Amino acid sequence: MIETTYPNLRAAKNLAKILLSKKLAACVQLRKIESLYFWEGEVRDGEEILLSIKTKKSLYKKVEEVIKKHHSYEIPQIFSIQIDQGFAPYLSWVEKSTKITGK
Repeated sequence: MIETTYPNLRAAKNLAKILLSKKLAACVQLRKIESLYFWEGEVRDGEEILLSIKTKKSLYKKVEEVIKKHHSYEIPQIFSIQIDQGFAPYLSWVEKSTKITGK
């Protein structure tokens, strides 16, 4: 799973649709969050959209590139969370949903 944040719902949905159409994600969940962070010498806060991107470990670099290309932040949050266990049918669905035809 890869997580990133976006400044608004419109931009977050746009990224989700790009990832899904390229079969780089099986599912993208969006949640409104409040973030407090240190930036340019001061503490700031604001609302963001947290995206949880369900994908395969092997697709991390491709997903990262798409996020960087379509992101407005100078340094976007992009990191992966390794899933060691899960409901086998769900994990199988993620695998099948991210299978790029011809590869």
